[in-house]
Amino acid sequence: MRVVVQDLGPGSGTVSTIDVTERTKNPTDITVGSSPGGMALTRDGKTALVGNTRSDTVSTIDVKTQSPRSRVPLVVSAETLRAWVGSSRTNQ
Repeated sequence: MRVVVQDLGPGSGTVSTIDVTERTKNPTDITVGSSPGGMALTRDGKTALVGNTRSDTVSTIDVKTQSPRSRVPLVVSAETLRAWVGSSRTNQ
């Protein structure tokens, strides 16, 4: 079993994966946006979503391969105070 954790050091732009069974950290960190500040998993557990507070983006990570999939801009509408994640194909 693996867990994904955000790295909170100054200027951090990475997350790490830890093998809970072996009690080891993968030596290769996963690059995300600036200052990862929150994380969630999709219901199927295949994708980690990382909110990057200083770069106003959300990174997606393939949990199985431990590799980044994409980084999409986060757009906040002042009128509705809703957050929308934009994609080059559609707003999803």
